[in-house]
Amino acid sequence: KIKLAMKDDLKVILCVGEPLAARRRGIAAAKRFVARQLKKDLRGVSMVKGQLSKVIVAYEPIWAVGTGKNDTPDDARGMATYIKTILKTRVLYGGSVNGANIRDFIQYKEIDGALVGGAGLKAKEFKKTIEAAASVVPAKAGIHASKTYQKNE
Repeated sequence: KIKLAMKDDLKVILCVGEPLAARRRGIAAAKRFVARQLKKDLRGVSMVKGQLSKVIVAYEPIWAVGTGKNDTPDDARGMATYIKTILKTRVLYGGSVNGANIRDFIQYKEIDGALVGGAGLKAKEFKKTIEAAASVVPAKAGIHASKTYQKNE
């Protein structure tokens, strides 16, 4: 699927993540699982042709998707860092992010954004998620949100 998408010049968000059984064996086991996923899913994709620049990785622990449970922000940061040692790309976090927890994840420079699932299906929750993320993004980009706007009268 990845190669077909790239053939049509599309960007790809590749979702990777470990099942609960792998995570219970520890973070090292989870990293090995994700490394195998990346190797398998990216087989035949060429760095030489610039194809990997069209791939964004979303780290979504399988045990967190749709459960309302999420990884710890520090473990998610560690996984994002690990993925970036394998593949020079942007890494998103996508394990049950919402308006209440998105700041905790995207505050880290190693996590380049979020892939919002269920929270994106409810307008009010999605709005809260966007607003919470927007409060972090200017700081990550080195932009200060202290600009004062005056109403023209």
